[in-house]
Amino acid sequence: MGTSKSNIGPKGISSPIPPWSDEESDNMEETSNIDSQDDQEELQPWGDVKRSYSAFIKTPTFEVYKKLTGKYRKANGGNKTLAKSALGGKKGIRKLLNFLTTVAEKGFVETCKEFLIGDLTGVSTEEAIYKLCNIFDDIDGTDEGSAAKAAVTETMYKLYDNYSGSPESIDKMTTEEISEYLNLFISNYIFERLSIEVTKALEDNKFTKAQVIKANDTLKDFIHGEVKLTFTDVDFATLNFQQQNATINEILTLAYSMI
Repeated sequence: MGTSKSNIGPKGISSPIPPWSDEESDNMEETSNIDSQDDQEELQPWGDVKRSYSAFIKTPTFEVYKKLTGKYRKANGGNKTLAKSALGGKKGIRKLLNFLTTVAEKGFVETCKEFLIGDLTGVSTEEAIYKLCNIFDDIDGTDEGSAAKAAVTETMYKLYDNYSGSPESIDKMTTEEISEYLNLFISNYIFERLSIEVTKALEDNKFTKAQVIKANDTLKDFIHGEVKLTFTDVDFATLNFQQQNATINEILTLAYSMI
């Protein structure tokens, strides 16, 4: 994609200077200063996140974790803004619910046909997970979308691992079990997104890979321990798209308030 040059008028001809040009120039400079100030104010919270994440890598305790997540929520504009911006996360929740409720109603084999997954009999675990995750292929490739896809993969691994020994039992999936998988997905999603964003905020390389991995494992454990949601009273099948979206927003807002 090329760049365009400003039209400076015919060569050799002076452009007339309107009487309001100085005023406009002052206004543009003022606007530029405001934008610069806004950028600085936006960078400040992320500077706090960077310092909090560095402190957590050094000392991965629950107290330091709570300081990190508090700074992270503030840098993102709060729980509601985080939930609103979770486009991939919300799409993942909706698709996961659709898949699991269909399994509960029609059985796993019929659901795989309906979702064009195919027969998983005799395939390797990796191939089965790959086919199951194809349901979520239309989640975009942004950082936030990548977090959703990573959460999907881990959730599907858990689902497959739980039922691979007795595949017939998946057809008896209860609403409580659906609730547990949804809770797992949301916890995984929040961890993956937070991990991506705070790691990007950490610009230097003063920590070893092993330190970061250990800290992130602890971070994930804390998030899984804090996010405790139940969905047994929510019947998504009876809700239209707008109602589902509103409910999912409420769920994610609540989940973010827990970390």
